[in-house]
Amino acid sequence: MIRTLFAAAAFAAVVSTPALASDTAVRTFVRDGVTYSYTTVEKNGVTVLKGTADDYGDFVLEVRGDKVTGFANGTPVAFKVPSVKNETAAR
Repeated sequence: MIRTLFAAAAFAAVVSTPALASDTAVRTFVRDGVTYSYTTVEKNGVTVLKGTADDYGDFVLEVRGDKVTGFANGTPVAFKVPSVKNETAAR
């Protein structure tokens, strides 16, 4: 469950990160009733997400290519970034 929730946060951040790599503004979104607030920072080719998720605590995630590692509420997490499919191209 926690992996799925943080995969959503990483996915949202990765999709919007290329244009926002140096942006320290707080971003917020809601998924499955959980509100995520986070910042992204680019460090040596690694995108670092730091934030909180309602009822799930703090998280720090590092995105390297298609892999995400870090901690969510003190628990180590590791997963791949979900693929983005262009639905328009499929039409």
